[in-house]
Amino acid sequence: MLDDLRADLQGQQFDELKLVVAYAKAGPLIRLKRDLTAFRAAGKSLSVIVGVDQNGTSREAMELILELFPEAYTTREAGITFHPKFYVFRGPALARVYIGSNNLTVGGTETNFEASVAIDYELPGEHVDAAEFSTAWNQLLPANCPATETLTRASLDALVAQNVVLAEAAMRKRGGFSGGAVGSPSAKSGLLLRPPSPLPTGVMVNLPAGLAAGAAAPARPNPLPTGGHVLHIRPHKNGEIHLSTTAARQRPAFFGLPFTGLAQPKKAGNPAYPFRYPRPLVDFRVVGAGGAELYRELNHPLYMINYGENAELRITSSGVARASPAMSIMVMKPSTRARVEYDITVHTPASPEYAAWEALAVQRMPGGRRFGWI
Repeated sequence: MLDDLRADLQGQQFDELKLVVAYAKAGPLIRLKRDLTAFRAAGKSLSVIVGVDQNGTSREAMELILELFPEAYTTREAGITFHPKFYVFRGPALARVYIGSNNLTVGGTETNFEASVAIDYELPGEHVDAAEFSTAWNQLLPANCPATETLTRASLDALVAQNVVLAEAAMRKRGGFSGGAVGSPSAKSGLLLRPPSPLPTGVMVNLPAGLAAGAAAPARPNPLPTGGHVLHIRPHKNGEIHLSTTAARQRPAFFGLPFTGLAQPKKAGNPAYPFRYPRPLVDFRVVGAGGAELYRELNHPLYMINYGENAELRITSSGVARASPAMSIMVMKPSTRARVEYDITVHTPASPEYAAWEALAVQRMPGGRRFGWI
């Protein structure tokens, strides 16, 4: 469904989008941010009503809704779940409605089993039928529905303070996160799972630093540049850091796969494993409490080795391993420096940016680690 929404936002036949969903998370909004911004800049109308029941809508999504939608509301009534999902595009000659099970989440728009229909109404001939969705929208507005209120900075802060809206990292810890993440390329049934689409490059995602349940938004947002890879790491004493086999399968070119070098085995008779040759140059940095730089190394020739098709890809840096506790978040991005391939920053759990980067790691790995594409 994400592709359908993008195509309709980019097309010229519509000048209005109204959507109603039970749950929203940051993923689809980040992926559509450029299109939503252009739609609004062209003088077109964007409106949304979103539910916040069962901790199903994330704080990151609400921050993006405040940024992107001039008209936004939440609907919430104790003891009743707000559960509709419909998306209504309207223009002078055509109205198009998507109605079904799709929430505004990565799962709902890309990776889940979902069902929906797209209905086109030619205008003005089918105006009466199309108007039924306008009526449904109007019935949910605050003037007609006491359970609905306008989304503002103050109302969002109140929802956060009440633990009604949580950061996505906190949602995962509570077991309530359903972002359509996949932990392996194949489900237990043998079904081949589709990973979420990559996040767009060149998009700034303004999320508050240190997002956590109940945390107040800082005066200035922390911009997160997109493009690259995020990963929980558990460095080994020997300096090795295990990457994700699933991530390597999803985007082998990002890691320079397939490797062409062959490592000399330590024991005679053991197979020679492929490693990346020539070794790419990287800039390393480890960030701790208060943003303090715990370790820095420039122009490091990175050793990357693959111990087999089903084994984890590994990199080696003794300095990073010593400075980084388990479950730190590694952010691996293409470098802008000449001849340097990667800019690798590790945020320890004490880093002020840790929670914001961790929120982008939505695909599960064995042992509780997660990774994501940014």
